[in-house]
Amino acid sequence: HIRDDEVSSLINKIRHSCFNKGGPLNLMEMLLFVSNNIVSRCVIGRKADEEEENIGKSNKYGELLRRLEEQLAAFYDLSGLIGRLNATARALDALLDQVIEEHINKVLSESDDVDDQSDKKDFVDILLHLWKNSMLGAELSQDNLEAIILDMFLGGTDTTETTLEWAMAELVKNPTSMKTVQEEIRSVAKGKLNIDMKDIEKMDSLKCVLKETLRLHPPAPLLVPREIAQCVKRRDMFLNNPVDCQGQDFQFIPFGAGRRGCPGMSFGLAAVEYVIANLLHCFDWKLPLGEVEENLGMTEVNGLTVHKKLPLYLVPALDVSRKMSIVVMF
Repeated sequence: HIRDDEVSSLINKIRHSCFNKGGPLNLMEMLLFVSNNIVSRCVIGRKADEEEENIGKSNKYGELLRRLEEQLAAFYDLSGLIGRLNATARALDALLDQVIEEHINKVLSESDDVDDQSDKKDFVDILLHLWKNSMLGAELSQDNLEAIILDMFLGGTDTTETTLEWAMAELVKNPTSMKTVQEEIRSVAKGKLNIDMKDIEKMDSLKCVLKETLRLHPPAPLLVPREIAQCVKRRDMFLNNPVDCQGQDFQFIPFGAGRRGCPGMSFGLAAVEYVIANLLHCFDWKLPLGEVEENLGMTEVNGLTVHKKLPLYLVPALDVSRKMSIVVMF
């Protein structure tokens, strides 16, 4: 239920902004926040930006992870980022050491006959449980565990946020497509306040939009050594087309394929589908006053992921029918 909780929290924040007639929202910041928290709660059992009583505000997980992702471009000393990268890595190591120690103490204190209750355990709990019962088939050092945790954070947060932001940007730039997807989502949801994963399985247009987003803006562009020779426009390429994006069709492999394929592709896709579906179901979106779709900045910035150069600012508005149902509830 972690994904449900975090998306509900996001929707409530945006809804609060609508009722208070707030201005444009920094969607990039909000999407990164929810992506970080989903991954963090699944991996270590706490929110990425949860305060630590004994450490201080400047060392929250989310902030350190964002800094680390920015500074990982420091491949050479002349960049001037090596010193800051080392400082960020040391601070993150200290936090991870504390988290791992807490989890080890928790696992070692459990008796072997305790009911598993795996639905209440996070990823580190399960990994340590397997290690404790000699089920891993390999040694698991603290350095190994830290590396695994970092891999999951770096691979699961920025890529998710980047895909979400590009999808929203492309939809706002193409209002007709956004209207088509919203009509489908609201038709399937049939007046429900929030939609669930069972509803999403019926949303073909939504899945097409996400496939097209991944085709235009693959979040990890270094998976396949290819380059675009020329721009080709293929409208409705994925409509009524069963092409798979999870490594089965080599014409379209945004997550890689085979042994080098992304192990978290199903987790990431589910998160992206769920967040986008709820954002489009609950709100109508438009650009800030004075901006037009044709001039929306779509410049890419290369790094570990290919993200927008400028953060996406959008103005949300509650759908009229949903606004009435919310008023009736209260």
